[in-house]
Amino acid sequence: MTMLPCLRQRSAMLQAGATDAEIRAALAAGRFTRLATGVYVDTEPYLALTPEERYVVRVHAMAARSPGLIVSHLSAAALHGLPLVRTKLGAVHLTRPGNGGGTRTAARRVHVGELPASMRMTLGGIELTTVARTLVDLGRCEKPATTVTAADAALQAGTATTDLIAAALLEAKFRAGTPAATRALGCVDGRSESPGESLLRLSMRGRGLPEPELQVEIYDEEGTFVARVDLAILAFGILIEFDGKKKYTQLLRPGEDAVDAVLREKRREERLTELGWLVIRVSWDDLRNPAELANRILRAGKARRSLVTAGVIRGKVVTRPPVRLPE
Repeated sequence: MTMLPCLRQRSAMLQAGATDAEIRAALAAGRFTRLATGVYVDTEPYLALTPEERYVVRVHAMAARSPGLIVSHLSAAALHGLPLVRTKLGAVHLTRPGNGGGTRTAARRVHVGELPASMRMTLGGIELTTVARTLVDLGRCEKPATTVTAADAALQAGTATTDLIAAALLEAKFRAGTPAATRALGCVDGRSESPGESLLRLSMRGRGLPEPELQVEIYDEEGTFVARVDLAILAFGILIEFDGKKKYTQLLRPGEDAVDAVLREKRREERLTELGWLVIRVSWDDLRNPAELANRILRAGKARRSLVTAGVIRGKVVTRPPVRLPE
């Protein structure tokens, strides 16, 4: 994990002997970047961070200048380390418990609403919404893909459970946007092991494809384990693997390089093909056109359905039940 640069607060700097003139000079020279009123960061290490990491630093800065407010929504998701896909990392989101209207600026959005103690927690000295409440707030305000990928990751990591998410939905049932959150969170499946897998699964929904099984184990006719695959459409005899940017580096074993991992993956795919399966590989580029991707899978499936019925698939398949919210 990248070490985030420390924040510099004006009050602490003045107490340590710095002057306002020196702070202004550092800002003018570009050595400091202002993240909130009276809160700065060293510019060079800040700009070296990823956009997601810079957003986390901005959340910390805004939280330091917002006593009594609770980090929430997209900002809480960032602090919880949830994946943030298909969304804009703009304003920092905070919630003020109580009634009344919220406020919005380019840098800060303040929501207003009841926030029971059971829906709050402290992380690294910052008060924020729990993972379950954060997921509900994402569902109320963000795209379904953003919510589902974050929720799948939370379930996979064990930082939330389906029961906790269901309880958070129930607590928020009279809030604006909760029906949308209910629909989005109804699509979660804790078997997804990466944001790419979650988006792949979502891209297939409502496009005439059977519901895929996730994290399917394939064995040969002798009962020897062959592979665990990301998704499978059993009626089509199709296995779908999501090839993310980090996949082959994560597959490396001690003493291996990327070529070794690719060759081992090729042998694995050949064994699956020998057992009668069709393996389809999907990349991030494919996810940019979900309709074409779904049609590609559907065309392949229609061509194979009779083969599957005839028994072309050999060996054994082991599936796991979905991890979804209770009805």
